[in-house]
Amino acid sequence: PALSEQHFLTAGQVASRFIHQQQPEAKVYVIGETALKQAITDVGLHRIEDGDPQQPDVVVVGKSEQLTLAQLKQAFPAIRHGAR
Repeated sequence: PALSEQHFLTAGQVASRFIHQQQPEAKVYVIGETALKQAITDVGLHRIEDGDPQQPDVVVVGKSEQLTLAQLKQAFPAIRHGAR
């Protein structure tokens, strides 16, 4: 049988599933492209948007063609305060 899209997982899908297994109620701040953000929400995790004052439980960083200083300023304090 031929391989189809369902036979493959992206790194974002694997990371999302791992986070969901470890912390199913996690609030996640994502720096990355749309596919990574979608993978986070597809498994039912709560994704924190840029500029949202909530403290995330997890920060996920992937490839981003549009990385901004504002995103880093949001991620670094979250990590210093315990986000994984």
